[in-house]
Amino acid sequence: MENAFEFDHDLLLEFVDESVDVLRSIDTMVVGLESSTGDKELVNAIFRPVHSIKGNSTYFGLMDTKALAHRIEDVLDLLRKEKLFPSHPVIDIVLKGLDELQAILRRVRQGQPEVADRPAFEALLEKVLGAQHFVVKDAARSGLDFVNRLAIVRQNLVDRDGVDLTDLDAVMQDMKAAFSGFIGQKEAPAEVRPLEASPQSPKLQSAANDKKTMRVPEESIDGFLAYVGELVIVREMFEHLQKRISDCAEHVKIVADFRNANSLFRTLSYNLQKSIMEIRKMPIKSLLQKAPRIIRDIGNAHGKYIEVEITGEEVKIDKSLMETLEAPFIHMVRNAADHGIEMPDVREKKGKSRTGKITVSVVEKRGTIALVITDDGKGLNYEAIRTKAVSMGLLKNDLAVTEEDIKELIFISGLSTSDTVTDVSGRGVGMDVVKRSIEAAGGKLSLNSQPDMGTEFTITLPESIYTQIIDGFVVMAGTEYYAFPLETIQETFQILPQDCTLVGGKGRCVARRGEFIPLMEIDDIFKRECIADNNADRAGIGIVLNRKRAKKVVCVDMIIGVQQIVLKKIMGITMETNLFMGGAIMGDGRVAMVVDVEKLE
Repeated sequence: MENAFEFDHDLLLEFVDESVDVLRSIDTMVVGLESSTGDKELVNAIFRPVHSIKGNSTYFGLMDTKALAHRIEDVLDLLRKEKLFPSHPVIDIVLKGLDELQAILRRVRQGQPEVADRPAFEALLEKVLGAQHFVVKDAARSGLDFVNRLAIVRQNLVDRDGVDLTDLDAVMQDMKAAFSGFIGQKEAPAEVRPLEASPQSPKLQSAANDKKTMRVPEESIDGFLAYVGELVIVREMFEHLQKRISDCAEHVKIVADFRNANSLFRTLSYNLQKSIMEIRKMPIKSLLQKAPRIIRDIGNAHGKYIEVEITGEEVKIDKSLMETLEAPFIHMVRNAADHGIEMPDVREKKGKSRTGKITVSVVEKRGTIALVITDDGKGLNYEAIRTKAVSMGLLKNDLAVTEEDIKELIFISGLSTSDTVTDVSGRGVGMDVVKRSIEAAGGKLSLNSQPDMGTEFTITLPESIYTQIIDGFVVMAGTEYYAFPLETIQETFQILPQDCTLVGGKGRCVARRGEFIPLMEIDDIFKRECIADNNADRAGIGIVLNRKRAKKVVCVDMIIGVQQIVLKKIMGITMETNLFMGGAIMGDGRVAMVVDVEKLE
């Protein structure tokens, strides 16, 4: 490691970063080798980057990196030449070697020695070298010839009383050679394989050869994005000024010119905003590709067969989102494989396929990113969760609760219905942390589950958690501005006092389209009155909020309109802080509080 810093330090770091990125991308390819039975193109796609890492590490004096990469390269070369079959033990060895390569490079990035535990590293080198013991003989590698010869011997046995012992002995030798790599090996039950409808195993592509790229410090992009946020605020100031000038009829020409200039400015600022947001984005593929390896390892450890389907790999998301999603994603994928999918014999008794299925999908929707993790396992046992909650003192035994209430209980630390504790799940920890981390980033976590049908978790996050520029529905209540995220608005309508009525179990409601929708107590939210019993002659504008839970109607005095707003966190406010996502500066310089509709009760 000491020799490495005799070279350009920035060049070394660039090599390390690019190598780690490449190793992450080929991890899924290696897992795919098990189901592809040695696809040459796939092996070559893995071989090339490992070969490059070996050569470049020599240049930087990273001799331990070179030694390990060389050993892995030897194994891949045998696979490429079809001298080695991609059996479970062989793939396991390659994966462990690649894991250690990543760990070494991360240590180099931090200025640490390449190897943290020398004896363990030497043992790993020997283990990778030992993969060559699974090499099969030349005769056994010719699969078609072997099958043909076996067919001839079989036919001879059928057609006549005997067979030439020389032929039989040759076939037996071929069979021994072909299966020598499996003798003494425990059968690997887990199989992570793509569905027929899924895309083929990903091929490694060198972006550097196709496009001109450069690495930019994240802080530089974040600073630029902050200025873009301020630009949006200035744009709204122009809009406000334009409206004020429009009131002066004698300045028609000035108003027209100003309107044209403002329109050009709006287009320019919007394009600038979108382009800088695109710079921060990266394919979510690098995150989703972790799933097959995680599921494979858990399946192997517990004797489960699990199919994996991934969609939406082409979606690009903000780098900050990638970092926020990583830990929750890994935790939920582990839970799905370990706690959700049943053992093969249990599934068979239920009339299911012995092979379970986990689906991971990503979709973009109206300024948000939704990550959905679905399994076809046993689903939630609502009664068991309720019983456990009662035993922990979280619920009273005689309290009536809905399925929605029970679902919320799984996000309480310490609550688990698992009979056994594994290294993955069963301790009742994790989901509470997952939910808090997602909500801290301005996102939401929801679930849907049916007993013996499976469970679906959905993580919804804004496109960016660094600078949030959202479409807001701006209103006024009294003299104050308020804004709602546009996607939460279902409809608006005029409320008359006679439309309000008391409904048992719901409180004050508004009759709308054949249903009674609860009307929010506006004075509790906005600290003012809108329609009250002592002010029955007043009317207002009702906003129907589309929420994850039941609909709500909020009454306001005036609708300003839809506009882009820059959501900013406001520190130190002492009012009902949980009701607001933050604030946004309007065109006239005043602040609009942005309402979190899910927090309205």
